[in-house]
Amino acid sequence: MDAVTDRVLVMGDALVDLIARISRYPPRGGNTWGTAMGRHPGGTAANFAVGLARLDIPVAFVGKVGNDPYGRFLLEDLQHEGVDTSLTLVDLTAYTGAVFIPVDAEGEHTFFAFVRGGAHTRLQAGDIDSQAVIKAKWIYASGGGLLESPSRETILQALVLTRSHGVPVSFDPNLRLEGDIFSEDLRKAIEAGLRLAEVVLVGDAELALLVDAPTREERARQILGAGPRLVVVKCGA
Repeated sequence: MDAVTDRVLVMGDALVDLIARISRYPPRGGNTWGTAMGRHPGGTAANFAVGLARLDIPVAFVGKVGNDPYGRFLLEDLQHEGVDTSLTLVDLTAYTGAVFIPVDAEGEHTFFAFVRGGAHTRLQAGDIDSQAVIKAKWIYASGGGLLESPSRETILQALVLTRSHGVPVSFDPNLRLEGDIFSEDLRKAIEAGLRLAEVVLVGDAELALLVDAPTREERARQILGAGPRLVVVKCGA
């Protein structure tokens, strides 16, 4: 078995999740009480890589973390889980993104993403080993890597290279908007990712944002018509 050609490459975001349970949301400027804040490895792409490693599938993570305690925490966790980090870079000038996630009494998660300009957005073309890409068994990319430049263009270019060499691609839009703002640049990047993928993994709520159709099945079929051979709609619990 060739460890290089047999592995999956996962591209996108590695972030830290800071999770705490709260009794209720306070009014603006008010106060609430909660539990101790837990620090957990996160980021859609990094989570996916760990999931594959736990299934004993050879996997490498392609992305960037910052030269800070959060970045070191994520690298150590990926390595501990059996993910190959030889293609993961440390950016000496950028911070590692974090997401604060309060969980209310009903179990609802709310996300405060402190990620703008984070290390995961700084991936550039020269940071990716093109030979590793074209020799991969499969490529997975998360839309978390498409939120900003230059990682947006870098990942899409890698997917174009991948498909030109016959390597299959899975894509998860992981669409996280700021309120209801869906910029045209982000929409075009997500649509490009959908066209380049053989398999699309998309949340039900994301699908409704991406496609204007009355039912889940019709929305999924429209995505299918863009080029993928399989669309998987994730419906939470």
